[in-house]
Amino acid sequence: MTNEHDAFLRTILADPADPLPRLVFADWLEETGTRSNVAWSKFLRLSEESGEAALDDDARARKARLLARLGTLIQAKLRFRAEIFVADSVAIRRVLPLRCMALDLDTFHVPAPLADALPRGLAQDYGVVPVAEDARILTVAATSLSGDESQSLGYLVSRRVEWVPASRELSAESIERAYQADGVEPADYLTFTIPFAPVLPPREANTPSHRIVEMLLSDARDEDVRDIVIRRSGPRVEVRFYRPGSPEYDIWGGFPPAVHLPIVNHFRRLARLTSDSPPPEQCGIFRYHCGGRSTDVALRIQPGVSGPQIHLTILPYLAEPTVAVNLVA
Repeated sequence: MTNEHDAFLRTILADPADPLPRLVFADWLEETGTRSNVAWSKFLRLSEESGEAALDDDARARKARLLARLGTLIQAKLRFRAEIFVADSVAIRRVLPLRCMALDLDTFHVPAPLADALPRGLAQDYGVVPVAEDARILTVAATSLSGDESQSLGYLVSRRVEWVPASRELSAESIERAYQADGVEPADYLTFTIPFAPVLPPREANTPSHRIVEMLLSDARDEDVRDIVIRRSGPRVEVRFYRPGSPEYDIWGGFPPAVHLPIVNHFRRLARLTSDSPPPEQCGIFRYHCGGRSTDVALRIQPGVSGPQIHLTILPYLAEPTVAVNLVA
């Protein structure tokens, strides 16, 4: 990094909310004439335009696609303290694409709202540290995070998950340290709990709900289905299969409404969730065994217009699956 780069970036990071230093830096980058710097200058200006409230959804989507293309041309790498990212992640995202950043977590402590959004146990399981959130997106720092891991974690936290590189490899000890506030033990600091719901009593295997669930999961695995939605639709129970990369869905079967609640309770039983005064939304994970093979299935039960709606996600096989949990605010 040149002295000029260094001076500009120090000014930007000292007050990320101020757009003027970023725009001045964009002019300087463009004057250098190098391909990467010109792409960076366009990225900075377009990022500012994309943040304007007056833009409609279509214009914002077009600019987001152009930003993604420009981001692939930028060669710069910027390492800085995670505290700066947490303080104003929206403004920091206008400086560089996430892949070009490296967050230093050595002195970082996870704020309480982020600890609520991503509890320590899940952070340890996935090897990540939360650094920003909004209603739709949870941003985590990680050494690496595959697409499958991002999807399965996003299902558990009910948000889309994005990740920014950590400046060094995250160990279990460094994640534990990030979840400890100064002078406060983790048990006192965390407000998120993982209660284990009572297990539903066993049922006979040869029931209609059991046969339907076995047939549904077996077909989903054989047909390379990733997501399944089960809901009441008029006089029938409708099952929709979604395959990776396909914008369309297949409707599978169709059952009388009398089997709807038994199917819901069967999935609750598989994921060790309670059916006695259940909360409006329940989440869990269970392992499905068939034909000598195992598949992990993430489950979410949500209220629907005509009764509970089930969303299943077929996850990659995990050697140590995440326990079924209820998320408690």
